[in-house]
Formats: sequence, C-alpha cells, structure tokens
Amino acid sequence: NAVIKVDLMLSKILKSQWDMAMPQIKSFYSTWAPTSGDDKAKVKKLGTFPTEDFKAHVAQGLMMYEREFKDLHMHFFGENLEHIAHVDRVLSKPGGSLLLVGRSGVGRVNAVTLTANMSRMKIFTPNISRGYGLKNFKIDLRAVLQVAGVDNEPIVLLMEDHQFVEPAFIEYINSLLSAGEVPGLYTPEELDLALTPLKEQLAQEGFFGGLFGYFVSRVRQNLHVALVMDPTNKDFQMRCESNPALFTQCALQWWEALSTETMQQLGKSELGETLREISGADQIINHLINLHESSVPRGATPKTFNTLLETYKKVFEGKKAGLEARKNTLQGGLKKLEEAAEHVDILSQDAEKKRKLVTEKKQQADEAMTQITAALSAAASQREEMRQVREKLTEEGAKLSERKDEITAKLSKVQPLLDEARAAVGSIKGSDINEIKSFQQPPQLVGHVLEGVLQLLGNFDLSWANMKKFISKPSFKDDLLHFDAHNVTEKIRAKVEAHLQAKAASFEPANIARASKAAAPLAAWVKA
Repeated sequence: NAVIKVDLMLSKILKSQWDMAMPQIKSFYSTWAPTSGDDKAKVKKLGTFPTEDFKAHVAQGLMMYEREFKDLHMHFFGENLEHIAHVDRVLSKPGGSLLLVGRSGVGRVNAVTLTANMSRMKIFTPNISRGYGLKNFKIDLRAVLQVAGVDNEPIVLLMEDHQFVEPAFIEYINSLLSAGEVPGLYTPEELDLALTPLKEQLAQEGFFGGLFGYFVSRVRQNLHVALVMDPTNKDFQMRCESNPALFTQCALQWWEALSTETMQQLGKSELGETLREISGADQIINHLINLHESSVPRGATPKTFNTLLETYKKVFEGKKAGLEARKNTLQGGLKKLEEAAEHVDILSQDAEKKRKLVTEKKQQADEAMTQITAALSAAASQREEMRQVREKLTEEGAKLSERKDEITAKLSKVQPLLDEARAAVGSIKGSDINEIKSFQQPPQLVGHVLEGVLQLLGNFDLSWANMKKFISKPSFKDDLLHFDAHNVTEKIRAKVEAHLQAKAASFEPANIARASKAAAPLAAWVKA
C-alpha cells in the first residue's frame, strides 16, 4: 500500500509539473549488470538489468549457492527481486551497511546471504549456543575484523534479533558502524600482533594516519553490517534510540509484509502442482490469503503464511491419498467380482469338457490295464538281465580296487618329495623373504618361480606388486605348508606344467639357489 501511495504521488507531480505520465520501469539497477567499468575496481558501477535477465542471473546465483551450501527455498517474484537489487546496491558501496526491519518470513536473511555470495563476499553470523556470551562475541568480532582490516577482504556481518543475547552486543555493533572500531576489543599485545602484517603495506601505500588508523580505514571500507530486526520485538525501540549509528550509518529498508500479489504468486508456486486438477485453485489460494490477512492483527507473519501453505498442502495431499486408496480398494473389489463371474463361467464349461474326458480316460485305463499285465510278464525276463548286470558291476569294482592300490603305491613314492618341499618352505627365513621384497624388480629366475607359486594357488595377477603383496602376508608360509594339492583343477595343473616346461632352467635347484635362498624352496614346492 505504501508503494502504491508513493507511485500515485509521483504520478501527480509528473503530470502537473512536466505533463508526463509515470514511466513503467521494467528493469533493475544492479552492480551485476554488464558495464564498461573495471570489474576489479573498489567501487562497482551500477548498470541497467532488464527484469527477465536480472531474474535469470539471480536464479543462476541461487542454483550455484544451493549446490555448494544449502537450499534457501527462495522465489523470485513480486518485491523479492527489488529487495535483492536494493541489498546489492548497498553492499556494493565501501562499508555499505543495512538495517532490515520487518516480520519473520519476508526473506531478509536469504536475500543478504545470496547477494553476498553472488558478490563474492564472505559472510559471518555468530553461532549462538548455550553459554554464548560477551567473551565469545569478542572472539568472533576479532575474527571478522581480521578478514576486513588485515586480509583486506570484503565481509558481511549478519546479525538477527535473537543473536543480541547481551546489551553490549548491539553497543559493539554501534561502535563499529560509527567509528570502525570497538574500544577495548584488543589488549595492546593482541593489537600489536594483529597489526604486524600491515606495516609493509602501510609503507607501500603511503598512508599517514598511523598503523591503527590504516587498520580502521580498511575495516570501514571492507566491513558490511546487515542487521535483521523485528519491529514487534520489545527491545526494538530501545535498541534504536540508544544506538543512533543504526540509522546514520545503515541504509534502512522496511520489509513489513508480503503484498497480496506476492502471496498469490507464492501460493501458485507452492500449491500449483497440488491443485492442478481442481478448477477453483485460484479461489482456494485467495481464501488462504484472506485467512492469513485476518490473522495479522493476532500476530501472523509472512513465515506464518508459508507455514499455512505447507500445512494445507500436507493435509490436502494426505486426504487425497486416503481417497485414492479407498477408490482403488473399491475398484479392486469390483474387478475381483467381475473376474469371479468370468471364472465361474469358465469352470462350468471346463467341467463339461472334463466329464467327456473322464469317459475317454476310463476306456484308456482299461486298455492300459491290459498292457500292464503284459508288461509284468516281461518284467521277469528283465530281472534276469539285471542280475547279469550286477555281476558285471562286481567284476568292474574289483578291477577299480586294484587300480586304486596301484595309484596309492605311486603316491607313496611322491609323498616324500612333497614332505621335502614343505620342509624346505618351512625353513625359509624372514630375512630371505625381505631380500626378495627389497627388489625394485625381481631377478628373472625369482619372477618365474613366484609366477608358478601364484598360478598354482589360483592367483593369475602376475605383477610384481601382487607378488610382493603375496609374500608380505603373515600367513604366506602357512598357506604353502597347508596347501591341499587335491584342490588343484586340471586347468591350473596344465597351466603350471606348461610354465615348468617353458621355464625349466629357472626351476633347477643350482640355478635358483644362486638367485635367491628363499626362491629355491619355493621352486621345489612348485615342482613337487
């Protein structure tokens, strides 16, 4: 309403004094607009940004912020874009600070946060926790002044009502705004230590106001204070009256409430998909707006309106889901009844077919009985044939037993070789293994032997890194000593035998013993 009144006043003055109509402004003034100025300049120039281009630019900035930090749940319509443009114009000025007055939920914190991020400014807000007091606040202020005064980087100090837990907090902010410093914030020793990095820069820039004055000038240029306050707070008037710098050094913007148009757009954005299939969606949104506006005298805020939309959406979707479930249940029941009727018809037809089939099957059973009688007589002759087969199997079993004895005799000759190979592996010393591990690349003979060991164990990664990893295992020797040769498949056995034939020289005891003490027992183990 205040904006409309101002527009009417301007329109009357333009008409009476210059005989011209009120221009329809369809653009924003912002430092983000393309200009011919230097991007690295301390004071950025304002440029004209068409509304749609400005909206797209801010939306891109929001997407980048949310991708890196957190969701802000912002909407870009109504006065929201005007608020962001205003915050940008203030923060782009050296030492530009803001006093944002309004009710909870109008988007003041989000606007400052997004604008600071898009302007590549750091942003700091105290983390108020249990036990947070003046000592903690001083530490936070010193950290902020370090960034602004020593590091020479722009930073936004964002403070809300609930963060002023002690009266001294707002007094310190007032001092920062009016003088760029807080008396007593540093001890002399702390101040000397903090200002030491500025001495060389002071000399280079030729500043004549002293080291501390140079520090303060940087603070006043780089520090931007954004105060978010609620006019209904019981301490609001007292804080404003006792701290004049909040008005003399800050750009005041009063964000009291959302306009009706903005609430309509917000309602369509939040409930558009939910009310998509309802013809009176606009009327429902207007009812919600009227409900909110009627509750404003009782303390309703823009945040309350957002909560109202979220609650309505949750209740609506819950009720809709319940009705859909009941509808689906009824439809499912009707479908089952229809299916049952169809099934009864099918069963009736099937029963008639099966009666005919039973008659046919009875005739076939009689014929089958005749065939069974004939088969029983033939079974007697088959039993005789089976007896002869059993006698043949008995003879073959005797032959297999003789073959088993022959194989056992051969294994008894091989077993000493296996025992000797296991004993040799058990005698391998840790120092011998460390000798192999110390090689950057193994000697060719040692590599051939380790390849045989790995393949026999079913490990076909024959890289030196895998070999070192294998011999470094604590269970290396136990794995070989308790290896069950019966688990070796024919495929692995054939592959290892081919390897032994191809690399026969590497497995000769004399050759491999010269190459490595630890590899010689391994070669004997592979061959055994």
